[in-house]
Order: sequence, then C-alpha cells, then structure tokens
Amino acid sequence: MAAGDVPVVRDCSELSEGQEIEAWHNGRLFHKGTVERVLPSAGLFWITDEKTGSRKLLDVEALKIIRAEARVARDEVQVLTEQRSFQPTIVWFSSA
Repeated sequence: MAAGDVPVVRDCSELSEGQEIEAWHNGRLFHKGTVERVLPSAGLFWITDEKTGSRKLLDVEALKIIRAEARVARDEVQVLTEQRSFQPTIVWFSSA
C-alpha cells in the first residue's frame, strides 16, 4: 500500500459495530472513536468519541471516514518495509 492509499468508507453498510474509525474534514481529524450503531438507510452512524467519551452522530457524505485498523495496518507495513530496507554495515575487527 502506498503512503496515500487509505481505504475510505463510502457507505455506512461498510461499517459495523465495534470498528475503530477516524472522521476527517479538510485534512483535519475531527473525530476518532468506536462505531456504536449504523443506520445505512440514512447514511448515518454513531460513535463513542475517543477524546470526549460522548456519543456523536456522523454523516458519511459530510466527512471522510477511515477505518483506524486500516491506518494502523498500513503504518505497520511501512515500518516493516523500512526495517527490511535497512542494511547495517558490519565491520569486523581482528586483534591478529
């Protein structure tokens, strides 16, 4: 996955209770939390906001919704890739 490839939720039917999401608008993180309830017919869902602990009603059409698990997985892949590309220089010393 490239650095900018983050799966965006386009429809509430892609969400399920218990998923961690991030809600972005104009490049800023507005909400982060756990999905509590999904109402696909209206394109709405509720989360428990991580920061405030309050319940928030969010609209898929108004915000860019990203699954937080997908972001973490992408970041882990990037870290592993960077670690694999690191080739340490080994210097052998001899007292002979």
